[in-house]
Amino acid sequence: MKTILRLFFILALFLSVPGWVLAQTGPEPTDETPTEEPAADLTEDEQRAQQNAERVTTLLNMQETIDGIRANITELERDRERARTDEQKAAITEEIETRTQSITDLNNDFAVLATGIDRESFFENARENFDWEEELEAILAPVFVELKDATARPRELEMLRSQIAVYEKKLPQVGDALESLTALRDADSENGVDGHLEELADFWQQQQDQLQGQHDAAAQRLKELESEEVDLGAATGEILRLFFRERGANLLFAFLAFLGIFMGLRYLHRVIQKHFAKTGKGSQTRQMLFRLVDVGYYVLTMVLAIGALLVVLYLSADWVLLTVAVLVLIGLAWAARNAVPAFLEQGKLLLNVGSVREGERLIYNGIPWRVETLSFFCELENPALRSGSLRVPLRDIVNLCSRPAAEDERWFPSEIGDWVIVGDGTYGEVVEQTPEVVVVATTRGIHRTYPSVDYMAQHPKNLSVNFFAVPRVVGLDYRYRDIVNTEIVTKLKAAIEAGFRETPYGEHLNRVIVELKELGDSSLNVITIGRFAGPAASEYTEIGWKIQQLALECCNENGWEIPFPQLTVHRAELDGATADS
Repeated sequence: MKTILRLFFILALFLSVPGWVLAQTGPEPTDETPTEEPAADLTEDEQRAQQNAERVTTLLNMQETIDGIRANITELERDRERARTDEQKAAITEEIETRTQSITDLNNDFAVLATGIDRESFFENARENFDWEEELEAILAPVFVELKDATARPRELEMLRSQIAVYEKKLPQVGDALESLTALRDADSENGVDGHLEELADFWQQQQDQLQGQHDAAAQRLKELESEEVDLGAATGEILRLFFRERGANLLFAFLAFLGIFMGLRYLHRVIQKHFAKTGKGSQTRQMLFRLVDVGYYVLTMVLAIGALLVVLYLSADWVLLTVAVLVLIGLAWAARNAVPAFLEQGKLLLNVGSVREGERLIYNGIPWRVETLSFFCELENPALRSGSLRVPLRDIVNLCSRPAAEDERWFPSEIGDWVIVGDGTYGEVVEQTPEVVVVATTRGIHRTYPSVDYMAQHPKNLSVNFFAVPRVVGLDYRYRDIVNTEIVTKLKAAIEAGFRETPYGEHLNRVIVELKELGDSSLNVITIGRFAGPAASEYTEIGWKIQQLALECCNENGWEIPFPQLTVHRAELDGATADS
């Protein structure tokens, strides 16, 4: 909160005195510079009279300047009449035209200052043709000038190298031409072309001297530039110094304006949201009107923040940074044109009329979540997980769907403290479950860690919820086939029930089921099932052992024989075969 208040204070201070920032680039006041007295005690008429008096003084000064230029033009006209050569007359005429244009400009400024109206623009007809190339060139000219100045040295180096390469290519050609002319002049003694050859030799000799001089000058300049040692650190420091002296302050204030407006409005938005949450206008009960205002507030925040940045650059008269900022915004808008459908879908979600709605249930990364808040960063919650809250970007759920959740619907297969059997056969207690991992502690003290998504994919059996059953099979000899469905089943069930009542977990026994399951190859297979309530889930393994123990004791008391698995071997007889004696 303190940081935001400081930023607002800086922004208010800057915006309240924009003229002070611009005045820093002008000359400092001296004793001779007249300073304006505060006019707070003057009436409106007195202030207007003072302004008119100052304007009259300025107009008088301009009139004196115009008269002086006219007198100078008169003298120039006399000099032109006395001029003897055409060159002198042309130079004087050009000077007269320049001073005449100055008088025209001063007269126009005189009229604007006196009336407040520019006659040329007032009577100018609307332009019929719009040359977008000229307008674009005028806008981008400051940027190109900055780039040109920044790349002056490397461009000069490249230009010098190119010129030297051209000179080194032409000089040998001129040398060959001079040698050829010399040979021809030596060979010519009687033909009478020596005069013409001498003229050609003089011409190409001048060309050679000129090219050699240009080559030497370019080589010397290149040597000087290359000999200048450029320290990277010093050069970087100089660039930064120049940048902050010329552009840095403007950029800093523009950034502070953007940040102050954006963070201030965001903070105000959070305050408003908390207020409506306390008054019953929370995330699940907000009406369409509040959602429209919410979305509009987001758009207004960004527009005002960007507008503050551009206004600061405009007031600072920094056309280079202003042009760059506008070009960046245009580029971002152009790059985002393909994302318009996605923005529309996100807008539907923000208005709570899309495929995902607040208060409903959705599956995100394989785990169910309840949508608490739909915003640019949505809040998802799973009450069954420790630290079960997520903040995800709106774009991540734009393609998902939600549905209303039942009141008693479970949000995760288990909770901490439940006993489960995982799909891979692991039996143990859930000691940790978060959005990332689930930790199961086995009865031997081994902790097995599963990614939460993989844990759900293995469909764990939760023994602690409602009831669970432990089945075991007891095999009896076929000689008891007449009583297995009556006497044996009844006695075995009673014995198991009585035995479980004596155990510490017997109070959680729900029922015992004893039935003939199947006719095995060598035994009558009787299934015994112990059904227990969830609190006995920690004794799942012991219950299975106890069923086997009680069944064995019942068989021993009643003399029921438990057969071993038997293997019967049949010997095939050979037809017509007899044993030799």
